[in-house]
Amino acid sequence: MAWSDCIKRRRSVQSFFVLCPDATPLHSRNKTLYIRASDQTALISARVASYSSDNNLDVADGVQDVDLLVSGRIVGDWGWRKRGAGTAEFTNTGNNYGGTTAIEAGTLLVNNTSGVGTGNSAVLINGGTLGGIGSVATSLGFGANGGVVTPGSPTGTLTANCNVDFTSAGPTVLRVTVNGGGAGEYSRLAVNGTVTLANAALAVQLNNRIAVGKKLFLLVNDGTDAIAGTFSALPNGANIRIENGALSQSFTIYYTADSLSGAVAGGNDVALVPVEDGTLIRLR
Repeated sequence: MAWSDCIKRRRSVQSFFVLCPDATPLHSRNKTLYIRASDQTALISARVASYSSDNNLDVADGVQDVDLLVSGRIVGDWGWRKRGAGTAEFTNTGNNYGGTTAIEAGTLLVNNTSGVGTGNSAVLINGGTLGGIGSVATSLGFGANGGVVTPGSPTGTLTANCNVDFTSAGPTVLRVTVNGGGAGEYSRLAVNGTVTLANAALAVQLNNRIAVGKKLFLLVNDGTDAIAGTFSALPNGANIRIENGALSQSFTIYYTADSLSGAVAGGNDVALVPVEDGTLIRLR
């Protein structure tokens, strides 16, 4: 079945909407699905199957926070390229496809509540952004153009059941949002595998002052393997000041924290701990 068999263009909003019932398969054979800028979110609720390579989701940036919602199950032996400045979201808990999910522009939100949002595919960020509160597997890495990992929606935990490597010839960033110091009030990347930071930048959106004594476990690493490397210009124990307009607060960063015990030594997690004063390094 071709894309045109399941998709109709609505000229009024210049977008594409899937008209198939959930049981109807949607196949891609060396095709690109274009989602034009719109005031509505395009929806794919049908099963999506990729039976050959070169499958592209080209999503323009419209009015809504999410421009394309793929709630249908994604299956097949091949992966997908996310292109365009817009935001696509995968939510199906039964996604089971291979290949590589390449995020070349815009944002891909992985918001499955169980299973793996990107199936068995490797995730390669190459100029785009990966976010959400779901999970990825196989591997999470970066292409030559770098990119961004921004866990949460905007807070919450994104889980990587695989090795995570920020190494790239281009700039790589872990971007987190901090609304508070309690569970679920800030962004977290949980990794069940190895972690290589490779001087990636740490960007923090601080929206509220955090009480001294709280600890923000931004990166939780499983097992006992140490994190390889540090964030750019932020060695273990560095004091940093995070600023957001008139809001400004100092923190100490630790790569030896333990999210289970709450300690800042003896573990292998990354934590920001608020301090009373002072800093040498500023994050905006």
